[in-house]
Amino acid sequence: MKKYLVVAGIFCASFLVFQFAAGILLTLFYTPDISVAWQQTGTLSSETTLVRGNVISPLIIAVTSVLVTFGVMQLLRKRIDR
Repeated sequence: MKKYLVVAGIFCASFLVFQFAAGILLTLFYTPDISVAWQQTGTLSSETTLVRGNVISPLIIAVTSVLVTFGVMQLLRKRIDR
């Protein structure tokens, strides 16, 4: 049971770190188009619309987190076996 909790903890921690890093990188490289935003100011509606996000980014982050978890567990297993 302890092993499963360690795996889940490592996965959650790595997933959060990768999500946070992806958010920082997306924010750093985002360049808004001011001219398009200025043209749309007259036609703004009072309704909120949700924009569909990119599905690939969370999938890549999840797979990377699984790989990191697997690697960390292999390192921990080697240290325990010594």
